[in-house]
Amino acid sequence: MFKKIIIILSILSCLYAVPFEKDYVYEIGYFHFPPYCFTNDQGEVAGVFMKPVIEKLNQEGIKWNATEYTLARFYSNLLKGKIDFAPTLELPFVKLIYLQGTSVAPLEMRIYSKGNKAPVKDKRDLQGKSVILVTGMTYSGWTKYIKKNEDKITHSRTKNAKTGFKMLQAGRADYFISYKRPANNALKNIDIPKLNYQTLKKLNSYWFFRKKAPYAKELLAVIDEIATKVNVTE
Repeated sequence: MFKKIIIILSILSCLYAVPFEKDYVYEIGYFHFPPYCFTNDQGEVAGVFMKPVIEKLNQEGIKWNATEYTLARFYSNLLKGKIDFAPTLELPFVKLIYLQGTSVAPLEMRIYSKGNKAPVKDKRDLQGKSVILVTGMTYSGWTKYIKKNEDKITHSRTKNAKTGFKMLQAGRADYFISYKRPANNALKNIDIPKLNYQTLKKLNSYWFFRKKAPYAKELLAVIDEIATKVNVTE
């Protein structure tokens, strides 16, 4: 009887264990996007997207390697299938190579200004104005439009929300486009009197898992389950 119980428990443990390739090292990719994903001062993977997932991988004994990329390199490596899984926005080319999970977090795209600048509700409202953009961000087509109309819109590049707000504070441009939570994170230590914003668009981000990675479907389901339990609302 005792042996039968042991066998049953062993079978159940196999059923509920997370499947993975024992000797495979899963490549996790991300870019600097605090508080969602970033590398902390100790050189560790951090952020509300990343931490619970890393903890689960360690708990299950799954081998992994995480790399923070510039935005351009991040999307280049996604396109080449060099990243096994990552959180990002829904993009057509990504879905050709990756399985898409459920929504991880809502993202609110905003345009910031100080003083009494005219409100911006449409891309065309930026004509004759200057704007700051984070390098690599597409901003749901806004970057493409701005670059296409360089003769009408002056734009400057910056590496993240913190430096973008410092540029806006110094009067380097009329506007700065950012996402709500990275912006709020940056503004904790930057005081800009009469700072205003308009919401340009609301988007969703997702976990993506490379289709050809070992046990991709099963591991994505596990990550999705973790994501639903994490408070990443804005």
